[in-house]
Amino acid sequence: MKIKSTIGHNLGINATYQEGKGVAQRIQVIAESTLELEDSVWALYAKAAKGAIESGALVIVEPVKKTAEEEKAEKDSAIKAAKALIEGVEKPKSGKGK
Repeated sequence: MKIKSTIGHNLGINATYQEGKGVAQRIQVIAESTLELEDSVWALYAKAAKGAIESGALVIVEPVKKTAEEEKAEKDSAIKAAKALIEGVEKPKSGKGK
């Protein structure tokens, strides 16, 4: 995943503390630069970065990659919706007015 700073000064983000992981870590996004992180690393900072993302100071350039299970669930959902739509079109209308 990639993030980009849109502000003219460095942006520090503290990792969300996790029990047993020691002191919370911090990343520094250099002014107006792009930073590439592994998805597992981003997971530590995503919650803390929410405010910066909502304000536009930090932009997600390339989102977190979906797991195979998430992709399968999305495909299954799309197929189910398409089948329901097709069934709705193929069903004869009620015989009102005949």
